[in-house]
Amino acid sequence: MAVAAAVLLSAAAGLQFAVPAPRTYVAEHGAPRVFALGDGTVLHLNAESEASVSLGLIHRRVTLTRGQASFVVAPGLRPFTVYAAGLEVRDIGTTFDVSLQRDQARFGVTEGRIHVIDDEGAGRLLADLQAGQAARIAHGDRQVRITREDADVLTAWWDRRVVFRDEPLRDIADRFNRMNRMRLQVDDSVAGDLRLTGNLQADDLASLRAFLDEQPALTTTADMHGIRVRSRRAPVSGAY
Repeated sequence: MAVAAAVLLSAAAGLQFAVPAPRTYVAEHGAPRVFALGDGTVLHLNAESEASVSLGLIHRRVTLTRGQASFVVAPGLRPFTVYAAGLEVRDIGTTFDVSLQRDQARFGVTEGRIHVIDDEGAGRLLADLQAGQAARIAHGDRQVRITREDADVLTAWWDRRVVFRDEPLRDIADRFNRMNRMRLQVDDSVAGDLRLTGNLQADDLASLRAFLDEQPALTTTADMHGIRVRSRRAPVSGAY
């Protein structure tokens, strides 16, 4: 019995080493952070983001539960995988970015290659991405849209910049609001759907308002809480 107990304890210790308890990394509102993981991988975590990391004997696994993260993956024999919104990213020696948005997840590659797999769809391969490509995958129907993306656009948020290319204003507002106590509030769906292109400092709300005031379809107001924006064609109907 003593021998059996020792064997069980040894097996349990080995299992704990092979599958260690995950460690949680958090970046609070307005405060992106950079972490060095135990395998040498660098984790960039955007504001209002959270990731759980498990570095085991035979695997390296990350679960992005909210927000946005970039990974500069250290080389190694253990596979590196990221799980987000029911999707799995399999790294093939690379630097890549994962962003959870309102109705979709975005995956972008700045170096190397990744596979994006539908964990909820029998392991179906949804995207095979190489450097300079990004995939936007809808949360609901898993519709995939692949585009070309410059590396400096994908990593602009590392330097607290918000770069957007033909993106809806509602998503742009979410990105600014991660970084500022003064908020950008979109008051109607017409304004929220408007697609814009720009490159602004994340904490420069004066430049943001000037940019919005240049859009002929929009009108803005400002108060002590931030900037409100709405379509000139729609009445105020509550934040969108």
